[in-house]
Amino acid sequence: MKRLIISFALASTMAFAQHESPKHEEEPSTLWKWVNFGILACALGYGIGKYAPGFFKSRTEEIQRGIAEATRMRQEADERAAAMDKRMASLESEIADLRAHAKSEIAAEATRVGVETTELLAKIQVHAEQEIAAAAKGATLQLKAYAAKLALDLAEAKLRGRMTPDADRELIGDFLKGLKN
Repeated sequence: MKRLIISFALASTMAFAQHESPKHEEEPSTLWKWVNFGILACALGYGIGKYAPGFFKSRTEEIQRGIAEATRMRQEADERAAAMDKRMASLESEIADLRAHAKSEIAAEATRVGVETTELLAKIQVHAEQEIAAAAKGATLQLKAYAAKLALDLAEAKLRGRMTPDADRELIGDFLKGLKN
């Protein structure tokens, strides 16, 4: 492409220079203007031909990298959005599952507490019955002891009331005879 531009500029300059016109002699500065334009066109053509492909190539690569990066970022964002949408869609079912699980745990805990309470009440009742039985047995023993004491006291009082000094001597004498035998 560079060669094409350079050859076109040189050809146009040469063709104009060979062209004879009556004004050519009158205006020599016009010829130099065209020669100057040809040199400028050649220099611009050479500069553009030399640097433009590299510039455009690097710029194209940079744009393609930017497009690739943007595409990759968009795909990642789409994937994250899809994952969030999926999670949001399943969120209702997760909440329902959590509620059902909590209800079953509460029911299980209530059953467990009910069983423990029933067992504890049964233990307390058995313990209370044992204490009542022990208290009743103790009271019965105390009542028997008290009744025996009262009976002894009553018997003693009756015996003292019937005892006379002669009867007392006679009992002591019988007792001593029994010991001697």
